[in-house]
Amino acid sequence: MPILPENKKRYPENWWEIRKRILEECGNKCEFCGVENKTVRDGSIICLTIADLDHTPENCERENLRALCQRCHNRYDAWHRAETRRQRKQKETRLRAPLLRYPQGSGPLESWSEWRRYV
Repeated sequence: MPILPENKKRYPENWWEIRKRILEECGNKCEFCGVENKTVRDGSIICLTIADLDHTPENCERENLRALCQRCHNRYDAWHRAETRRQRKQKETRLRAPLLRYPQGSGPLESWSEWRRYV
């Protein structure tokens, strides 16, 4: 997974050295499925990435970092991404809610479908 621009400052300056060391320690293979780096699988070139298991880039302890292929990294992160998406949607809804106005001349909306017409 590429490092998102907004997260770059969270990684240590020697991140590329840490990454290189981890790839060497794992024999340049995915630590979950064992596929080798830079091989072809299903028509795609495998590129190992370093996963931070607790999703905290500042934690660069070896037990928190794993060399993973894209497939394993995506599978590992799926729950975290879904949870982050859910929290972001909740936050957006809370931020938007005070801006809602009742249609002129009416009181509280009776149903979800009625509410959706005015959003």
